Amino acid sequence: MTAPATQSESTPPHDPMNDLQDNRRILLVDDHRPIHDDFRSILNHAESATENLAQLESSFFGEAVLPSILLPKYELSSAFQGQEALNTVAAAVKEGKPFALGFIDVRMPPGWDGIETIERIWDLDAEMQFVICTAYADYTWEELFKRFGSTDRVVFLRKPFDHTEARQLACTLTSKWNYSILAKARRQELEAMVEARTRELTGTVAKLNEALNNVKTLSGFIPICAGCKKIRDDRGFWNRVEAYITQRTTARFTHGMCPDCAQKYFELTEADLKASQPPGS
Repeated sequence: MTAPATQSESTPPHDPMNDLQDNRRILLVDDHRPIHDDFRSILNHAESATENLAQLESSFFGEAVLPSILLPKYELSSAFQGQEALNTVAAAVKEGKPFALGFIDVRMPPGWDGIETIERIWDLDAEMQFVICTAYADYTWEELFKRFGSTDRVVFLRKPFDHTEARQLACTLTSKWNYSILAKARRQELEAMVEARTRELTGTVAKLNEALNNVKTLSGFIPICAGCKKIRDDRGFWNRVEAYITQRTTARFTHGMCPDCAQKYFELTEADLKASQPPGS
């Protein structure tokens, strides 16, 4: 007889990345059109060259085709000037389809250079990652640090760049964007849960305080008449004991008569009192 599956066997652990809509949208920003063609050629391959070669060999020798090795598939858009890039990003954000990454040139005359373009884009979309592509030392790292501060959203890629390095940056930085958005969503979710729980606890505390205020207690010295046993309240009025206690506590009174008072007022004996009580009392 097969043993029943355990919880871990029947229900795989939840992977939060399954909740994430993978964003592989990349904006290419360069005033030189052939650069756009280069990037599209480098990043748009869905299969590796090794896999293509294996399929070619199998067609000649009749061998089984190996499973396809899929590489990340990107959605590539182009802009040729900084202002155009800004407008493209603004439209993408408005549509709810922001770019995860931008490959951007530094020199793009006659408009904004790449650094100013990044600054303007971050005013619209602070999460977007950037790879700065340049063949010149237009800016030192110190200058960039002064303008951008300590940030992990910008890396450099020197022209002419290695194809593998470009693919690696595209894969790594788009994944980084997706993980950062997931972390932000989880943080907002936790903050909302904490806020809701805080409101719930605040309401509970308020109810407890209200209940505590409704609990009436007696403490300290109580002025009582030595003769009639009336009690003087805070306003100076004398009240019967039961009235005074009822107003200040949750206690309620039921009246009876002790043997001494029964003998004094009604000449009843203790036996008479017991005989007059209902059975079981």
